[in-house]
Amino acid sequence: MPINYEPIDATTDVATTRTLLHEVIPLTGSIVSGTYGVFPNDENIKNYSHGMFQSVYDYPFLSSSANHIFDITVGYSSTSG
Repeated sequence: MPINYEPIDATTDVATTRTLLHEVIPLTGSIVSGTYGVFPNDENIKNYSHGMFQSVYDYPFLSSSANHIFDITVGYSSTSG
């Protein structure tokens, strides 16, 4: 156990880094067509309790290998023709 503690100096002990990652992920129809499961048990589609949108992943969303691909939402109006 350390006995002496050194305070953190916000001017010298903080580093800011930024990494830009550009990656190409092939998007196939099988990701959103139901190939991976049937609602509500789709493993690659995360359903939110608010019901406003869903997030689509290339692997089961709980996997550490999962990449978020896109969010999707659908709306309709009873007055639209």
